[in-house]
Amino acid sequence: MHNGRLWGEAMLYFALDWCGTDLALAEQLVAHFYGNWTEHIYDEAVAECLRNWLTESDAVRGYRERFAALPDTCKEQLRLLCGGGKLVSHRPEVHLETCEKIRRLFLDGFLCANLLPGYCQLRNLVARFVVEEHMGLQNDPIDLLRRAANARVNLLLQDVEFSLRGMLKTVFRQMPADDLKKLLKNIKSQQPLVHEDFHPKLMDWASQQTPPGQPDLRASLGQFLAQESAKFRAANNLWSEVCKVFRESHGLDNINSEPTPEQAVVCLTFNQLKDLVQTLSDKLFLDEPRTKRFGEPPSKRWPIYLTQDLGAATKAEDTLFPEVQPDWLKEVPGKDKAGPEKTPAIPGLDGAPLKDFPNDFLPNGAIDAAPLTLPNDTLSIAQDRDGHFFVASDSGFHQVVRNEVEGKFLLYAHHRGHRDLNLPKAMFPVFSTVASYEKYCRELRQKLVRNLEARSRNHQLAELMARQTFEAHGLPAI
Repeated sequence: MHNGRLWGEAMLYFALDWCGTDLALAEQLVAHFYGNWTEHIYDEAVAECLRNWLTESDAVRGYRERFAALPDTCKEQLRLLCGGGKLVSHRPEVHLETCEKIRRLFLDGFLCANLLPGYCQLRNLVARFVVEEHMGLQNDPIDLLRRAANARVNLLLQDVEFSLRGMLKTVFRQMPADDLKKLLKNIKSQQPLVHEDFHPKLMDWASQQTPPGQPDLRASLGQFLAQESAKFRAANNLWSEVCKVFRESHGLDNINSEPTPEQAVVCLTFNQLKDLVQTLSDKLFLDEPRTKRFGEPPSKRWPIYLTQDLGAATKAEDTLFPEVQPDWLKEVPGKDKAGPEKTPAIPGLDGAPLKDFPNDFLPNGAIDAAPLTLPNDTLSIAQDRDGHFFVASDSGFHQVVRNEVEGKFLLYAHHRGHRDLNLPKAMFPVFSTVASYEKYCRELRQKLVRNLEARSRNHQLAELMARQTFEAHGLPAI
């Protein structure tokens, strides 16, 4: 409560958005919002007071007058910022700024330093309001406030992207061109030659085209697809995608045109950028701190901000699937490293190792089984037009199974790394083994989700991490 005005947190952020660091603006804004603004805040009431302030305030009128006095080159810079562009600052201090336009805009109160070093941003919403007013755009103050709230998140993501691209450019400049090509070529495209849903249909079609008494065409088709898939994966990688984007963006017809390391960074999508930053983290972050004030070097300090929210102090706990945890998660900030090394936790939430499929789930007693060899590539279960189930792969493997459960038996064993398998001839052991294994995985996943949610306090994040952990261990996400 101050001079008859009672403001809640929402109004304080409202004032921060519109005034920024301009205290003269804030003082006159307060004068137009008299009374209790802690609850029952309606758009109409806020809009009326806001319009009155923008119309009557001497400080806002000063922004309009200073904008009108700006040269056209300075006005163009402000329009660029309103359109979502970036304005580069050449010096950390405004009095050292070499660009006269930026220095003028700083001193006239239109710009301030961006969160990302080396860039500028509009000082407040009043500056944006005045610029858009001059541009003749629809200028409803409440609409501008809403757009600015969404734009704030976009600008933060844009700052992160600019920062990551700048870091990656520095690493790429230091790498020999051949090493850079090799790195990007080794990252294969995620797009398959034949979609996994279409593969069973293609195999079914091949079986229909086989003349009576002739060899089954499915094996030949499978071998052909495997060869073409290998060629496709060899020719389609991150480097080929970057070159394609580079040629299209520059309008080049020469298929041999290749980007420079700096140009290659610009051609990356945000997801590709993220993956490369994680891959090259040892080169991106310093191993030694620049000053003793920080203590830990950047290479170990940057993951701390992630682990703090996820419950970083887990080094002394028996974690679920610890071998898939990154090394930095095992380093707890501030923990005394003296003393004996802790024995790594055994996989499994209850401290027991993961059970093996199918060996740990088969019924007791002797089971009559037939040997079967599985391929190394990905398997999938499908059903032909007659309703018969089969398990197939891109390499031409084709195994008819009695039902979907028997197909799951093969897939689950394949996912756990088994290639030489003994398939029970009776169906009861198959049903019993698959049912017990699925029950085991379901309970294990529920425990894992609860464990991760307790650390992260985010159910969706816990579900995502649990699914990724199960995939890494070849467990079905049931």
